[in-house]
Amino acid sequence: ESARSRDEYTANIERIFELLREGESYEVCLTTQFRAPPPRAAPPPSPLALHLALRRVNPAPYAAFLHFDLPALRPAPPAEGGEREAAAGGAFSVCCSSPERFLRIG
Repeated sequence: ESARSRDEYTANIERIFELLREGESYEVCLTTQFRAPPPRAAPPPSPLALHLALRRVNPAPYAAFLHFDLPALRPAPPAEGGEREAAAGGAFSVCCSSPERFLRIG
């Protein structure tokens, strides 16, 4: 599934042409994010296996694989009601073949 509709993508291209004509840039790389669930018949691949498969079909020279395994934070001391806040943590990975914008913080 594309992050942009066909109409949005076409509008983005028109805007790029305007900016190029105005001299705002001499080169533009319009990227699109796609999301797809893994096939239901097979177990989902590991993030690293997914990245390696992506590299085989699209051997981009600056591709990146990032894996973050964030430890759970220590729970805060009990509040006045005796409640503790849940600890945050977990793991996530980023597989990317486009070095321009593969991770946004915030």
